[in-house]
Amino acid sequence: MTDIELLTIPLLDEGTIQAMSDDVGSDICWQLTHVFIRELQQLLQKIRIATEQQQTLDIIDAVHILKNSAALYGASRLAFISNELHEAPLLTPTQRLQLTDNLIKIGHQTLLLYQDRFAEPAIRNNLHE
Repeated sequence: MTDIELLTIPLLDEGTIQAMSDDVGSDICWQLTHVFIRELQQLLQKIRIATEQQQTLDIIDAVHILKNSAALYGASRLAFISNELHEAPLLTPTQRLQLTDNLIKIGHQTLLLYQDRFAEPAIRNNLHE
């Protein structure tokens, strides 16, 4: 998939978030999404460190968790790129580094979007006034 095609996949799938909210209620959805935000921060850090240390197995382990979590919480583009990295074990080191760098970039974009979308209500009101 090209970078242009990748951009057609949403960072945040509102339909997934709405379905979760309908299933568990908006308060629980908000709380669970904050768990995802913390997990995303930790996984991106783990992937960054593993990449710097060229620890391929650590990258694959973290990406496996990330692809499932991202899909569950509607982080569609991140889930897609995580799946691409996880399902391509025969990459050259250069290809893996390139794909991992792209995943980290998309991960940070996703993180910022989720932090804004799920900010404390009082903070959100102040940010958008």
